[in-house]
Amino acid sequence: MSVLESGSRKSILPYGKLPLLFTQNVGQFDPNTLYFAQDSGLRGSFEADRILLTLYKSDSTEAERTMSGVVLAWRFESPGKTSRLEGMSKDEGKFHYFRGNDPKRHITHVDTYRGVAYRELWPGIDAVIQGSGGKLKFDWLLSPGARVEDIQLVCSGSDEVQLDEEGNLLLITPYGTLIDQKPIAYQEVDGVRKELGCRYVVESGQEGRSRIGFEMIEAYDRELPLVIDPVILYSTYLGGSDIDDGMDIVVDEFEQAYVTGTTASADFPVTPGAFQVSFQGTDDVFVSKIDASGTFLIYSTFIGGSASDTGRSIAIDFAGNAYITGTTFSSDYPTTPGAFQTTAVFTSSNAFVTKLSPDGGSLVYSTYLGGSAEDTGFDIAIDTSDNAYVTGHTMSSDFPVTPGALRTIKPISPTSFVTKLNADGTGLIYSTYLGGDLGTTDTFGIAVDDFGNAYLAGQTVASDFPTTPGAFQTSTQGDVDGFVVKLNPTGTALVYGTFLGGSLSDVVRDITIDTAGNAYVTGLSASPDFPTTSGSFVTPLGTAWAFVTKLNPTGTGLIYSALIGGERLQYGPCHHH
Repeated sequence: MSVLESGSRKSILPYGKLPLLFTQNVGQFDPNTLYFAQDSGLRGSFEADRILLTLYKSDSTEAERTMSGVVLAWRFESPGKTSRLEGMSKDEGKFHYFRGNDPKRHITHVDTYRGVAYRELWPGIDAVIQGSGGKLKFDWLLSPGARVEDIQLVCSGSDEVQLDEEGNLLLITPYGTLIDQKPIAYQEVDGVRKELGCRYVVESGQEGRSRIGFEMIEAYDRELPLVIDPVILYSTYLGGSDIDDGMDIVVDEFEQAYVTGTTASADFPVTPGAFQVSFQGTDDVFVSKIDASGTFLIYSTFIGGSASDTGRSIAIDFAGNAYITGTTFSSDYPTTPGAFQTTAVFTSSNAFVTKLSPDGGSLVYSTYLGGSAEDTGFDIAIDTSDNAYVTGHTMSSDFPVTPGALRTIKPISPTSFVTKLNADGTGLIYSTYLGGDLGTTDTFGIAVDDFGNAYLAGQTVASDFPTTPGAFQTSTQGDVDGFVVKLNPTGTALVYGTFLGGSLSDVVRDITIDTAGNAYVTGLSASPDFPTTSGSFVTPLGTAWAFVTKLNPTGTGLIYSALIGGERLQYGPCHHH
């Protein structure tokens, strides 16, 4: 699998030029919200008589998430009683909300729109709002005879509102300056667009409130429609927000992308002004399917319970079902009747496995996977029979294992698990611990071949980690060593097991295989003597390197091994762990 980022938590990168999508509130948001839109660093709540824009950034650790930013409110001054808000340019993409373990409260197939329109805010005046690429575009549409001076917005939440020399509107806050670009006005005259001079009018008031309107500075034909279109630039406002974390991505045969990760709750402070909150338990798994051009969202699904949930890895089958694994802290994470483990037994976190239908609108199955201590799913793979192979980290001595598996008793140290789940998610084909007693083992990557052999990759400090006679490296080389393991189809024995590393610290982050059974692994090495092959690319500089290594089908030797490094730390592609 390929992934989006490595190392520290990062915001999901734009995939193509996806438009900002507006979702109608059908019960998933606060009742005052009629339509809702979310982008990296932005949430917009569109109410009957005002717009709330929350611009934020997040500083997060595994223990605590702190979100800071500002809520800016635009209230329409004395709107007409017949004004209404409606979605416009309906999109084919659908949003689904699987929150909690009560299916009656799941909300699916919610329509999305490319924009929203406030109709008849004032006599003959509509406001149409759309967004993409970090810009929010307002079109004020004035019918013949409508009055520009009727447009009155009361803005609150910023410390100060200014106009710069170019006529841009600056909303100054403790977290940066939001820019409303100088408005442009035009009319269609005999089929030709005629641009007209227009500017903001600002009256500063008390408590950070300012009244904002528009003034025409060039004569126009009052018998023709008039358009005023300012643009709000929000992408540059707070810098890189990392509240929405893309953890993994996979692409199907039609070049459609499936992305999973974690996203913050839609609930946000609604009092205008700056805010800073520390909170937990407000993250959901998200799964988004994007078309091949990167410009169209096919679906986006939120899955989670009342605490924090993270999607860490995704796989797809030939039918377009998506399989997700990760970490849940929620006792009410959505599971399905008859699934292997429908209730949590943890004191901290469990892994989960969720299979999502091709349209994203239903859970084919969803199950916890874990014991009474900390468990997390790091990677998932699917075989040709749609069995799911999951690997991750466990501290549970009662993690569900199967009789006769490779290791059924937990090592003394924190360790890894490998679990093969049947196609309907109701039971385990096999499940085993993987590791040694003399130190921690983490498995980060998994792949499966056509015969049902599972290939695992990760890191260990356990000198007694299981290897096989004749394997490439059968003993530890450094403080932390990478490893590659091939597990037989029944999960009862190793086909091969080898360390992979040099005299210092090495970690294998991800693995894939080819049809011949060669394993390709990548990761990070701090070892100047990390094993390389003659003729392979090797960068001699630096103190840490990314490596790419191809291991033969028997695990006895390297076909090639290359090092790519520099003066600073290098990361190979990896999942976020």
